[in-house]
Amino acid sequence: MSATPPTITGVLVANRGEIARRVFRTARGMGLRCVAVYVDADAGTPYVTEADVAVRLADGGHMDGDAIVAAALASGADAIHPGYGFLAENAAFATAVANAGLTWIGPTAEIIASMGDKIGAKATAVAAGVPTLPSSEDLTDGDAVGYPLLVKAAAGGGGKGMHVVDRPEDLAGAVATAQREAMTAFGDDRVFLERYVPKARHVEIQILGDSHGGLVHLGERECSIQRRHQKVVEESPAATLATDLRNSMGTAASEWPRGSAISRPARSSSSSTTPPGSSSSWRSTLDYRSSTRSPRRSPASTWSGSSCESRARGKPLGYEQNDVSFEATPSKHACMPRTQRPGTYRPSEP
Repeated sequence: MSATPPTITGVLVANRGEIARRVFRTARGMGLRCVAVYVDADAGTPYVTEADVAVRLADGGHMDGDAIVAAALASGADAIHPGYGFLAENAAFATAVANAGLTWIGPTAEIIASMGDKIGAKATAVAAGVPTLPSSEDLTDGDAVGYPLLVKAAAGGGGKGMHVVDRPEDLAGAVATAQREAMTAFGDDRVFLERYVPKARHVEIQILGDSHGGLVHLGERECSIQRRHQKVVEESPAATLATDLRNSMGTAASEWPRGSAISRPARSSSSSTTPPGSSSSWRSTLDYRSSTRSPRRSPASTWSGSSCESRARGKPLGYEQNDVSFEATPSKHACMPRTQRPGTYRPSEP
């Protein structure tokens, strides 16, 4: 017999700005008290004034997990929603929240740790029978993967530690460069090789699951317009994705967590690579967190991701894939400006 789901009466959002306000709107619709945490620079901003309770954070700000847990306990909140960024993908923070007797509205610490490692995550996809691109941890044998290939950092994201290699003679240099970048950005110099698909489309599908085996996908977003492996424009739904391919990608995205050893999948996004004009696709990453641009690049469905996410804490989702409608939903876009130095085309300093 499964444990009785915890009763939640108040939620602290360990975030700021738009994401905090969005979670607050959902929480209020569910009859929950809303607790904000803020630094001095945010005092008086909408998310702080709209909260039922606001707790000031000291020097560590939103990266101080101990202070956030203490704020939740002091304010009477019995759950913490991490939003995105800050500590949302920090396994130690998720563990600390659970150890304090609070409900963590997010993926478990075990899931965060396993999916944060691209090598390990890919192994779970292979084990689940999900199609993936050829890859290898042998950094000297590009022939086994095939050229062109991509040297990828095992940790982190944001396009860092990624280099395309067209010829065998360029492999060693690209590996060394990627390792340096990965160590600087993530404190982890592990990289691996993966087949590179030129002019491919990058499509992401958001999925949502509960702790009872229920799992659905909420549609796709087109993320193919990129610079330096970073998304610039995103669109949902994808305007030119064939229906058969859309359906098969949604099924494969759902099968990854369902067919692997991952439990309690919560809310996540599966990234896929699709060659131009092809009816095939391969899964590349699975991110367990709220989507950074979720309000604007939200999946092409009528479901509120954060609402479903909150209801999924120990309870069945209460619906199946056929209940999720993608009809008559407007196209949504997210555009991310990038600043750069005109002489070197390198990112400008903040």
